[in-house]
Amino acid sequence: MKTKIDDCKKYWDEFVEPDFQDYVAQQGDLRRAFHCAISLFHMADWIYKEKGLPYWQSAGLQFTDRTGAQVTVHDDRSFGNAIAKIDPNFELIRNIANSVKHFSLTRRGSHPSSPSHAANTYSLPPTFSPQVFSARTFDTTAKVMLEGSNGNDLHFLDLANSVRATLHDFCTIHSVPL
Repeated sequence: MKTKIDDCKKYWDEFVEPDFQDYVAQQGDLRRAFHCAISLFHMADWIYKEKGLPYWQSAGLQFTDRTGAQVTVHDDRSFGNAIAKIDPNFELIRNIANSVKHFSLTRRGSHPSSPSHAANTYSLPPTFSPQVFSARTFDTTAKVMLEGSNGNDLHFLDLANSVRATLHDFCTIHSVPL
């Protein structure tokens, strides 16, 4: 019997959730973080296609463009911009996914912590070894970080959790089955 990924629920179940859970299980693994970002980012494409442009326009979905004007969703890319208006972390996840795909981005996003290069997302080893120190006393978990503005680096897990919850809630509001 064929297995097909042909709707949002299947994409969510077969890509988003497994990639997210794989990353959560090994939070210092940069490859897993990149896969998680790619799956979360592309979930927006699946949501957009699930309902189609007429639905999203009738729903009044908008975003603020680079000139400050309010623009109605008019294609899949602008749909992503509308999701980023709902959750600014979506822009960071999108740019992490695109930076790993393209090595670097020609246009940096509007978020102050938006990456412009794949190397802006990095793996940070644990501060102390769990074999030597108690995990209850010191940070003994490796993690993936995004270089943030003014040296305020962002924990990838926080970004992924935020975007995952936003996409889930958005689908619930708009009756997109997950």
